[in-house]
Amino acid sequence: MTVDAEKDRPESAFRAFRRRFARKRIAVGMAVVLAVMAVIAVFGPWLTPQDPNAQTLLDRLSPPGAEHWLGADDLGRDVASRLIVATRVTLYAGALATAVSLAIGLPFGLLAGYLRGWVDAVLSRVADALMAIPPLLFALAILAVLGRGVTNAMIAVGVTMAPQFYRVSRGVALAIREETFIEAARSIGCPTPRIMRTHVLPNMLSPLIVQVSMTMGFAILIEASLSFLGLGVQAPDASWGSMLQRSTQFAADAPWLVLLPGLAILLTVLAFNTVGDALRDSVGRENRRLG
Repeated sequence: MTVDAEKDRPESAFRAFRRRFARKRIAVGMAVVLAVMAVIAVFGPWLTPQDPNAQTLLDRLSPPGAEHWLGADDLGRDVASRLIVATRVTLYAGALATAVSLAIGLPFGLLAGYLRGWVDAVLSRVADALMAIPPLLFALAILAVLGRGVTNAMIAVGVTMAPQFYRVSRGVALAIREETFIEAARSIGCPTPRIMRTHVLPNMLSPLIVQVSMTMGFAILIEASLSFLGLGVQAPDASWGSMLQRSTQFAADAPWLVLLPGLAILLTVLAFNTVGDALRDSVGRENRRLG
């Protein structure tokens, strides 16, 4: 193939997406941050400089130094080690809530958008009712029944956030069902379940990936709020929210105890939101036409 022919060949969708996303330098940097956090979450127990639950009262409220890189808390536990192990809890909580939301919202949104009619009307009213319930309030109600714990809390949060995936899935399915290739599949007698599975669902992936990124950030914020209230991760396990709550008592004497988990929460939520915004801009149809 000649050089001119190579230049004239249409750019693939993935290469176009990668090119547009690479232009967003801040989003690329945030994606690297998320990748590092994922590595820390997986290998955290082997990366901690000390036992995160080991108490050394003689080191109580020690400032950052050679012994404790990021200082020690009120029980003499190493803050760096606890921040590292808390990364796994945080990402697990966000992933669980997002997975529950996706598992509920995607199939029902696909059904409502493709079948329309009474199916769409009934499912949309249920989704509207769920959207009227604040996620944090619903999580508190579930925890009152099932007991404290990050798993119960995130399942409850995932249920309340499912309508977001439902709305995205329904909107995309409504648009795709009117495409020419769907009409062609119907004309040759392709069964409806097969059309939804092989033709509609694969074309819904791009907006769903964007929604996953945005939902992860929100779920992590909810988990931190619940742990701050003492309803999420239970002692002695570490969570950024619980570390922040405990450290507020010593903010005047050891401000780094408040600053470090707060910055971790801020950076993670900001990274997911920034990457989500960049993904949305990079996969949008209007950008495909202009890119």
